[in-house]
Amino acid sequence: MSGLGRLTVVAFAIFATCCTHDGWNGMIDPADRPAVKTPFPEISDWRTVRIRFDRLCGIVACGLHRVEILGDGTVIFDDKLTSHVPSSKVRALVRKFQRAEFFWADSFYGPMTEDAGLQDISIAFDGREKAIHLEGSGPQEIFQLMDEIDRTAGTDAFLAARRRGRY
Repeated sequence: MSGLGRLTVVAFAIFATCCTHDGWNGMIDPADRPAVKTPFPEISDWRTVRIRFDRLCGIVACGLHRVEILGDGTVIFDDKLTSHVPSSKVRALVRKFQRAEFFWADSFYGPMTEDAGLQDISIAFDGREKAIHLEGSGPQEIFQLMDEIDRTAGTDAFLAARRRGRY
């Protein structure tokens, strides 16, 4: 295998470890949650919903990006490009935040490695907000939410447009 081929394999292995999080053992251990359970509040005004995800993995291949999804289905990518998804997809995404008991998770999960990927995920509505900052490690449910935000927003298409120099 050529030097470039070996480099590609190593880069892919690092990417898979950093960005897919398959190594996590599953559910958030109750011992890793705050002592007082914070239930997920009911949403009164769906127009106030804002889901935000910032990704900066430890390597460039992960695709540094910011995506926001608003309650009306507006998607904002890197504060520059916009698109729209059906509000039913936003509601389905919020249900996943509810199932993950997002408001009962810690606000910070610390690094596992020196080259830890950095991610911030938050949901806000009706004057309430919960944000979680992750440095490399964290509960699988939170990483699944990040992946679901990217799927719902169509992040792959935005990243492809950016690679082609479309913005």
